[in-house]
Amino acid sequence: PALQEREQTILIRACSKFDEDGRGFITCEAFQKVLECLDVSATLSECRAVFSKYGQDVRGRMPYKVFANALFTSKNRLLAWTDIQHTVPFQLDDSHKQKLQDAFTGKIQYRKCVT
Repeated sequence: PALQEREQTILIRACSKFDEDGRGFITCEAFQKVLECLDVSATLSECRAVFSKYGQDVRGRMPYKVFANALFTSKNRLLAWTDIQHTVPFQLDDSHKQKLQDAFTGKIQYRKCVT
């Protein structure tokens, strides 16, 4: 995926790979495979809980674009990111920080804030 690609787009594209008829719906088992592809481990019962929360059609398939939109625009997402932002997986000492700063020649692009 591209560096600037939104998480929502990545999820939708991953789900579309498992969308059997291309109509925007995904089965629970396929959703579990999507999560595995994204390095997220979830049991089948956890996936079913997601389906129960975000809805499914009469054939038991979830509309993944609706799910992705709800997931990435809800207040719950903002709360979830709060914990992640405070967690530091590793610490760099000052010499390594300086090397990274010296080596960086790119430009960080932020998505335009829409209110």
